[in-house]
Amino acid sequence: MRKALVITYFFPPANSVASPRVQAFADNFHTHGIHPVIVTRHWTGKENEWVDFLTENNTPVTFSKEKNFSVYRFPYVIASNRKTLAQNSKLFSKLYHFTNPVLGHFNTEVNAYKSLFNFLNEHLKTNHYDFILVSAPPFNSVRLGYELSQKFAIPLVLDLRDIWQTLLGAEDAELSVKQKFFLYFNKRYAKKWFSAAKLIATVSEPLAEEIMSVYHKKPVVVTNGYEDSIFKTLLPKTPNGKFNFTIVGTIYPTQDISILIEGLNKFKQMRPDHKLKLNFIGINTIAEVGDKIKAALKDFDLLTTGKIERIKALQYLADAQILFYSGWRGHKGIYSTKIFEYLGARKIF
Repeated sequence: MRKALVITYFFPPANSVASPRVQAFADNFHTHGIHPVIVTRHWTGKENEWVDFLTENNTPVTFSKEKNFSVYRFPYVIASNRKTLAQNSKLFSKLYHFTNPVLGHFNTEVNAYKSLFNFLNEHLKTNHYDFILVSAPPFNSVRLGYELSQKFAIPLVLDLRDIWQTLLGAEDAELSVKQKFFLYFNKRYAKKWFSAAKLIATVSEPLAEEIMSVYHKKPVVVTNGYEDSIFKTLLPKTPNGKFNFTIVGTIYPTQDISILIEGLNKFKQMRPDHKLKLNFIGINTIAEVGDKIKAALKDFDLLTTGKIERIKALQYLADAQILFYSGWRGHKGIYSTKIFEYLGARKIF
């Protein structure tokens, strides 16, 4: 059986939309004659806000053998002297953020490169792998995979869930000078790091086309999905006896939710005797959007939450009679992971 070294910042129990994709690789590679060895950081499973994903975790290194894969988990230490200075000096903060991309330092707040390089550099001296698979973002993990691949002559495969650190806006949007600066260095280093990849996979056709601006071959598109085995165990409960209208996941300020608000308020005028329960699960993750929803729909039986455990969020899908998803107007390539979980719930949306 071949062995794959899988480098990923996010992996269960991390409460992140990125985790299930890599978990699926870990669970299913054995059907293709591959034993994956996952290298990640420690997580608690209680990461409900972005700041939780940046928090230090000093749990010692662990190694475990699961049914179909093995996994190393590492402590996560944040600080560097440069970052500490940046936090304490406005001038140095600007220098820090503008020099990082020039030097090829990306996503430094989630630094897989710093956390894992020393171990992997020693580990690969005595352990054989048939290929390295990097799941990114963060973009610094691509650098990590590139350097290890070059040093130890191991084929590199990249799985890119997103690119350019959200610098691609709507199709008709004009990038600011600052955005153009960061995008230039993202692409400059991507061209170098991607060049070593034998294969690149990504989640949508538009992202594949964008990657081709710096890569010599068309990437393979492997969309996200859902775990049917999980949804088979989630039986609808509908404990409130009402018609549940549910949205699960983060809504961003750039998403147009006006049709949703107008439609629900119009429905209330037409059917004041309705028994409608609105569930906005995860909406409070961005306070601006959560506050807007609560103000606009204050006359409804309304539940709003921040980010919650994934299995609890999926139960809300199972309990719903109808689901809603707010799309991205003018954006290419954004397939929310929630779309696939909506499909798994087999509900109208």
